[in-house]
Amino acid sequence: MATGEDFDRATLRKLGCRAVQGNHQKRGFYINGRLVGWCMRSHSLRNNSTISPQILKMMALEMRCSLSLWKELLACPATREDYLQELLAADRITEEEYRIAAGFPPEKT
Repeated sequence: MATGEDFDRATLRKLGCRAVQGNHQKRGFYINGRLVGWCMRSHSLRNNSTISPQILKMMALEMRCSLSLWKELLACPATREDYLQELLAADRITEEEYRIAAGFPPEKT
């Protein structure tokens, strides 16, 4: 099961999410200034506490990805590239946003 430490590692280090202002610990995934996905971390979630299946499902919905990919992101086998590819395949981001987030140079027009 995923823990609070896994959540921090996946959102902050792997995906590069930023803090979203508010009363809760929210993490936002931005591409070119646009909020693409976000999720909350409960104040009560300790680093070694496990995240319940219901909360994992809610986080995946908020991050706009499948539950299976979200679990893999937290467990480490999935990468930022995997996340971007799923967002692109689901039309949640454009090809241009994908290229920007993946670090590719802009296409010449």
